[in-house]
Amino acid sequence: YEIVKEAGKIRQNEIVAKTGFSKARVSRVLKSLAEKKLVKVEKRGRTNIVEAFKK
Repeated sequence: YEIVKEAGKIRQNEIVAKTGFSKARVSRVLKSLAEKKLVKVEKRGRTNIVEAFKK
């Protein structure tokens, strides 16, 4: 979550590169964060753009 929060908007594949987590693990974590309304995941072509909600 901190990576997304610092970046504002970031592509999902950039999160994979920065964390070293698998694509599947990042997808699961982002899904969980989206359900908790901490991030918004928007499909853009073949990638996802992840944006942190403002608190």
